[in-house]
Amino acid sequence: MAEAAPFVQQDDITGWSVISTPFVGMFNDTIDIFVRKLPDGKVTLSDDGNTLANLELVGVPFKTSAGRKDISDRIKLN
Repeated sequence: MAEAAPFVQQDDITGWSVISTPFVGMFNDTIDIFVRKLPDGKVTLSDDGNTLANLELVGVPFKTSAGRKDISDRIKLN
């Protein structure tokens, strides 16, 4: 039996691509990661806030310092 592979779909208008993994999340939906390459060569990753929010729902705490809390909050907003 062949393993399922991630599926990548690119939006040429926004520059965002979605990587749909073969894994399912807490609500039996696929786990998706969004990625965008910026003009300066940096890469932005986002999970649309779902993965971190779902982890908090099942009791996974995010212990962060003041600076890391700000970064964590920004990740959750993305």
